[in-house]
Amino acid sequence: MGKGKVFLVSLLSLALVSTASMTAVRTASANETEKWRYFAKDMTYKWAPNFNNTTFKNGWTGAVNSWNGKGMNIYQHSNSANTLGEFYESTGLYGRMTTRYSSSNIVTSFTGEINSGNSNNVNTNVPLSVAVHEIGHSMGLAHNSQNSIMNNERNRNNLYYPTSYDVQTMKQLYAGTIGWNSLTAATEKAPQEETSQINVSYDFPTASTIQEMASEADVVISGEYTSNEYEKWNMSRNPENPLKESSEKYTEGRLYKFKVENVLKGNLSEKEIKVNHRASEMIKVELEEGKTQEVKVDDPRFIEPTAGQKYLLFLKKDNKLNNYYGAIEPFSLIITNQDNVQVESNLVGKQDYTHKFHVSNGLYLETEEEGTVDTISGSSLSELIEQIDLPIQ
Repeated sequence: MGKGKVFLVSLLSLALVSTASMTAVRTASANETEKWRYFAKDMTYKWAPNFNNTTFKNGWTGAVNSWNGKGMNIYQHSNSANTLGEFYESTGLYGRMTTRYSSSNIVTSFTGEINSGNSNNVNTNVPLSVAVHEIGHSMGLAHNSQNSIMNNERNRNNLYYPTSYDVQTMKQLYAGTIGWNSLTAATEKAPQEETSQINVSYDFPTASTIQEMASEADVVISGEYTSNEYEKWNMSRNPENPLKESSEKYTEGRLYKFKVENVLKGNLSEKEIKVNHRASEMIKVELEEGKTQEVKVDDPRFIEPTAGQKYLLFLKKDNKLNNYYGAIEPFSLIITNQDNVQVESNLVGKQDYTHKFHVSNGLYLETEEEGTVDTISGSSLSELIEQIDLPIQ
């Protein structure tokens, strides 16, 4: 199981609030949590500007209701510092949550977004699953490998609610905080603290079996990249009109030409297609009031393809922009001269995968990934082809 998240750390001197009101109960056998949490169960949100996607709004509303039904008190307020909305990328990303928090690990604001560029997000259950997952991140729940909404390997069609494991984690974070046992909002307000750290966490599908990879993909093909040259473009698009690039964000995509030799799943008549690889993104950082700085973050999943090498690719298609992209991590298998396969992924065989970026004046950006287990490399191509149409166990 993999997870993607970005930390921004600023060395600031901040006032601490009382330890009694800030400390969450944790034990040696505690469930996986992030560093942060809300001050109490109460939290507000508002819709992002120009957010008109009814399906996604229903997803966010359903997610709020799901967590509130388990004990939280999240509600809409026009003056909220927190926004929920959408973004558009030709990528397998389902959603992302940007959580800002103080030196005492209390959330100061968050921004949740669902990716309208992922064609799987059209099913009503899927954006609901993504929204429950992302709000869970803002609350302080972390990725895990349990029967959990926070598991990146979950079936998003079937798991779209907090499980008993998630409720246990929520109570681990919030039981004992101010107002937890009250039927109304806490009377004590959260302290006004400055943001010292920013985390950007992604809901990205991961797989450990060939059946899971094939299930996520629209097409499975073999062939080769015809050149190391690529077309660079802004993957961040206007959700209301994806033919226009975003005016707010830049995400570097690289379009490589791929010669199709065999189609193992899906309908594909083209002999040559463009495959998009997500290379990096620019993240805007607020340094102080009125001032921002953009930080380039290389995508840890990016691997430059090798022209002339035989590949087996698991892809989805962006019909609006007419390109293909990796459906899952991993999405690319190298076919060796012996007709065996080798998983191509930066996340294989690493317990922790960390990148650090220095910004300025004690400001650091850090990306963290959990490694994945490779159970595929060394298998014969013919064995894998037989498994592509098998149901997931």
